[in-house]
Amino acid sequence: MAKEARTIVSDNEENRTYIDPLSFKYIKIIRTIYNPIGLFPVEKFGLTSRWRIQRFIHPFLAAIFWIFEINFVVQNFHELDFFLLGHCYLANVTTGMVAIRTYIYTREKYDNLMYEFLAKFHIVHARFNSPYYEKMFRLEQKISANLTNGIMISTFLGSFLYSSLPIYNNIRNGVFGREKGSNVTVDLSIYFLAPNFDPRDHVISATIFNIYASLCCSFMTMISDLVVYLMVIQIIAHIYGLINDLENIPKPKRFNDRRTFRHEDMIIPLVDMYDAEENAEVLSILGRCIEHHKMIVTFTHEISSFYGPMLAYNYFYQVTSLCVQLIEISRGDMNTFFRYIFFACLVFSELILMSVIFEAVNHTSEKVIQSVYDIPWEYMNTSNRRIVSVLLHRVQSPIKVTAIGMVPVSLGTMTAILKTTFSYFAFLRTLG
Repeated sequence: MAKEARTIVSDNEENRTYIDPLSFKYIKIIRTIYNPIGLFPVEKFGLTSRWRIQRFIHPFLAAIFWIFEINFVVQNFHELDFFLLGHCYLANVTTGMVAIRTYIYTREKYDNLMYEFLAKFHIVHARFNSPYYEKMFRLEQKISANLTNGIMISTFLGSFLYSSLPIYNNIRNGVFGREKGSNVTVDLSIYFLAPNFDPRDHVISATIFNIYASLCCSFMTMISDLVVYLMVIQIIAHIYGLINDLENIPKPKRFNDRRTFRHEDMIIPLVDMYDAEENAEVLSILGRCIEHHKMIVTFTHEISSFYGPMLAYNYFYQVTSLCVQLIEISRGDMNTFFRYIFFACLVFSELILMSVIFEAVNHTSEKVIQSVYDIPWEYMNTSNRRIVSVLLHRVQSPIKVTAIGMVPVSLGTMTAILKTTFSYFAFLRTLG
């Protein structure tokens, strides 16, 4: 078990108290889920955990179980009806997603990114820059906490409904009290076929394993997505902080003197330039803004680089799983409806949530361009004007997260996915 980290670090020079991000409740929830499977990089924070070795074991377990699921479909393909085949496909793509995620989390790059996120980039480390950063920090805390609680509750409910309905069907059909070899339909949430083990012949043990596997898949999927959302929320908070810094670059001290001179029939206002001291102050502010923008762009690029393949598979998963779930729901019986409707709503809400959060990055970053345009450059000396020109050139490329460097994660992509999903659903429904 990991030793507890210090939650308070005191800055003696400025007499300020900084809060360790590991002490935030939503980070503790993530650690609670990640620690037993060894996915939280505790050693980066000076902690230890005997569970860290688990991160190298779970990718193999997930891959093996994925093979067992595919084996069931291959061995029983001609015996499965259209809807049961769709059910198996839904389980297969979900397990495949978990296998991919457990693998990428074994990389050192993931550990470094998590450390960068919590130890350096989190808005808590900038909260004393100005009252505005403190305001953004408090807002971020509320949004992150509510988002975490909502995802945890919906994930548990979705997994519970998905696993409990097959148990109810088996009890109603007398599966658990049947004689061996009797012709009774067995309902499982996950179908698989291992060597010398057919889950339909070992219903109780298969049911227990299915409950465990469903919980693992659900939480592994949603919590890993949650971590990405929390990182993106930090990016948005930093962008707003950067915009505030740019908008509050002071005007010259004599800006309000309103002096003018007359030239023929025109009255021309006189503009007072920054003096040497003011130019030095503005230079310092511009330097901080450039470094801040560079930090935001670098962190965003790291997210796109590491999570890009995962985001791309997310889109593939959402298209295919939503399509299959709509087909299953269209069967018309209430049992199937209740099994898949919450699951479909969960996937659909995840698609909307992901698209809205990432679209917010694109929208907010566009405001940075206008803020740079509004900088009072006309009062600056030549060297500061050149720096403003460099900053203006840098912000022309919007800050955005992409899937494998090609597909932007945005509302436009979400719309395309929904159109594709309903098109495939209509086509496959005619086949069923």
